[in-house]
Amino acid sequence: MFLANSLQQGFVYHSLKQSNIDDAYIVQSVFQYQTSINQNLLGMAWEHAQQRFSSLRLRFDWQDKVIQIIDKKHALDWRFIDLTTEEQDVSKQERKIKEIQEQDRNERFKLNIGNLFRLYLIQQKTDLYALILSFHHIILDGWSLPILLDYVHQEYLNLIESEHASLLLTRSASSSSLRDESYENAQIYLQKHRLDNIDYWENEIDQIEERCDLTGLLKAEIKNKVMLNQYDHVKQPQSRTMITNGNLYRSLKDTCRQSGLTLSSILQFVWHKILSIYGNSSQTIIGTTVSGRNIP
Repeated sequence: MFLANSLQQGFVYHSLKQSNIDDAYIVQSVFQYQTSINQNLLGMAWEHAQQRFSSLRLRFDWQDKVIQIIDKKHALDWRFIDLTTEEQDVSKQERKIKEIQEQDRNERFKLNIGNLFRLYLIQQKTDLYALILSFHHIILDGWSLPILLDYVHQEYLNLIESEHASLLLTRSASSSSLRDESYENAQIYLQKHRLDNIDYWENEIDQIEERCDLTGLLKAEIKNKVMLNQYDHVKQPQSRTMITNGNLYRSLKDTCRQSGLTLSSILQFVWHKILSIYGNSSQTIIGTTVSGRNIP
């Protein structure tokens, strides 16, 4: 049991305020296997991963302080769906998979109960499967997901190739040899050093002289009716994609190289500039998530 780190505290706060409104921190990934799959052994590989990586057994409590609890064992939320009866109708299969994805996103995770990830293995043909992995961002991020998937797939191959599969089927997944203690070690380090930067950030906050006023982005008829500091959800999330390639991309790369900058630095400057213009402020402040950079 540990105190929740600052990012996890933010997730808990968001969940308490908006759990029934949006699914901003629910991550859903879909993979395809174009080969025959032994669903029992793949499920076992995921069980071993759940026992190996402590973050997959997390739950949270906030009765007093916000804490994270690592349970010794969780039952794997593994769901197998057979769509082979629709094998000849690929479009129908795809529609059903989309429906499963939509239903899954509407099934909220309960942070105080745990089991904060679930899996759907969907068989479409003898040699075609879709795997839907759904999890709350509080337990996994983009850095750790490839590590998890690599372990699961290697463990699955080990189970398939073993000459003693019958023994492996009865092996307890709680074996200490399966454990990876890096998560616990990281939390111990963070808790030990969690007060190190308070003085620095208090000094930085004291230097804030003005704040962006973004009410100008609101429609005229609601501008005086909406308090932005109380508006904490987006009713209709939207996105826009802009692809930069060709001469523009090469020009940006050349500019970065000549100026000693990175593309990330340029994008952050653009973000600040937009906030400055629309917020009518010469001083802009943004938050940046840095993953694990303070852990040696």
